[in-house]
Amino acid sequence: MKRQPKLLHEKPKTIELIVVESPRQALEITNKRDSYYNTSNYWAEKVKQSCSSHGLQQTNFSNEEIISFGLPGWVWMISPPHHLFYCAAPKCSSSTWKTYIMEDEGRTWKGNVHEAATEIGLSRLAKETKVERDYMSFLDVYRPINRLIIVRNPWARLVSAYQDKIVKRKWSLKQLCVEGEKFSEPKSATFAMFAECVATSDRKVMWNSHIHPFTSLCVICHMDYNIIVRLEDMEVAEPFILDRLKFKFHPKYQPPAKGMFSNTYSEFYSNLPEETISLLSDIYKDDINLFGYPPTPFEW
Repeated sequence: MKRQPKLLHEKPKTIELIVVESPRQALEITNKRDSYYNTSNYWAEKVKQSCSSHGLQQTNFSNEEIISFGLPGWVWMISPPHHLFYCAAPKCSSSTWKTYIMEDEGRTWKGNVHEAATEIGLSRLAKETKVERDYMSFLDVYRPINRLIIVRNPWARLVSAYQDKIVKRKWSLKQLCVEGEKFSEPKSATFAMFAECVATSDRKVMWNSHIHPFTSLCVICHMDYNIIVRLEDMEVAEPFILDRLKFKFHPKYQPPAKGMFSNTYSEFYSNLPEETISLLSDIYKDDINLFGYPPTPFEW
């Protein structure tokens, strides 16, 4: 018999639901009411419907894969003071929100925020999953009041991963995708090489979390997310998240840094073969279809 979801003691606030039929209508409601509640509920309901119809490419990771890929703590984060499970998908403002959460908990740390959050998160996950460490079953039944995921246009997310890891940090392709070893790399790989590497990787093998589709990385059909935010909407969504999680402090929203890169993301794809773009579109089709993103990088 399947265990019932584990609920924390606090009941969520009652939310007035309005039926919305499109992302545009959802955002119109948001703009009129200065609230992101209805928009977030729109995405959550769409996810539920897609999961119930078995229309998503979901990955059932083994415990060994989950641990070796560093998902507990690094990507899957628990904050008991906020009654929160947060899937911190890389390149979706995860550094910012891990910082917010730990600062609001009153924690101090030195060095990398991801390493600090992982150390805390691993101990919390170990405590919650008990001795069996059955993470997939844990996600099926663990239901704190708040379950948060922040998503992003996958075409922009890929460019961000390339800019940060390949251009800025000088990673090799084999650090990001499983087909990287077949490329004879120059000092810094081109975006075309990076895109081909991602597009031709074995989909049964998990890619680096910075490029893995977030619907699969966050096992979106296992954890019933009820706070779903698009990064592109963050300027209006941040007050909603802070209020929903009952934050004690209220940081001022800072748009994602553009750094030294001035080109729009579509320009990175302009010289790619149609086959590569088609393969990428198929890989990220759930991210695209669920959250209203464009099927090609030229339509946003």
